[in-house]
Amino acid sequence: MSPVLDTASIPPRDREEVVRHAVWESVVAVDIDHRPPAEDLSVRIGLGTVGPLRICSARATAVTIRRTERLAREDEEPAVFLGLQVSGTSLVAQNGRECVLGPGEFAVYESTTLGPDNPVARLAFTYFSELAASDELHRTGVHADAVVEPSVELLRAVLTSQHGNTGLAKGPMEATLSLRITRYIRAHLADPDLSAARIAAAHGISVRHLYAVLSAAGISLGDWIRTHRLAECRRELAGPNGRRRTVAAIGRRWGFVNPTHFSKVFKQAYGLSPRAWRDQNHPRPFG
Repeated sequence: MSPVLDTASIPPRDREEVVRHAVWESVVAVDIDHRPPAEDLSVRIGLGTVGPLRICSARATAVTIRRTERLAREDEEPAVFLGLQVSGTSLVAQNGRECVLGPGEFAVYESTTLGPDNPVARLAFTYFSELAASDELHRTGVHADAVVEPSVELLRAVLTSQHGNTGLAKGPMEATLSLRITRYIRAHLADPDLSAARIAAAHGISVRHLYAVLSAAGISLGDWIRTHRLAECRRELAGPNGRRRTVAAIGRRWGFVNPTHFSKVFKQAYGLSPRAWRDQNHPRPFG
């Protein structure tokens, strides 16, 4: 996400007004009180879109934001806001309620704090963080529309599960099952005993239902796991520690127990062997 505003390039006397104008134009009308003096005020704002979803990323010195009734009445259309706290803390107050957001937590306005104690909220935090940071989705609309419905359903699943309504949560939980499954697989790619049975058991479903859910999402389980394991091997071979372990050891680390098979599938995927890829990124010194 490219920055649309960085106060480092703005004269101190103009910073507060420029920030207010940018927020009003790109997000929503709010009253903003900056605590530091003008010369110490620092704000960096990025703006992007994913289909009809608008994403704003901000890093700022201490600030108080107020959404008054007057400003709310002037909105041309209603909006739902999801605020993720990546670092630092925020105090959110609305309708007589207050909550403190820490890193890894988020709030939906208006709602309660949604944090690490809710496993669906943990998934949502990771998902929306990656969505906000995905330049590829911001640059093109080819894939953007595909994430709109699951994004809404995932948010609905968080809200319904947070309030303990299993009846209402059932639909959204099923709608986001493929997202939760792929996140689980990513987190356990290096586990040698990763299997369809283990993945299904972790989500309380049968193996048959697992395959049906993934098929509906256009995912072949074996191909998906192999592709992402190969990507991790490729990243590690090209990384700063690429020569500290043997090629075979790196393959085993990501589930390829047979070195010959690992070399074959790697070359099929990337056009060169894992050893050649490592040598290309870490040339041996001459002499």
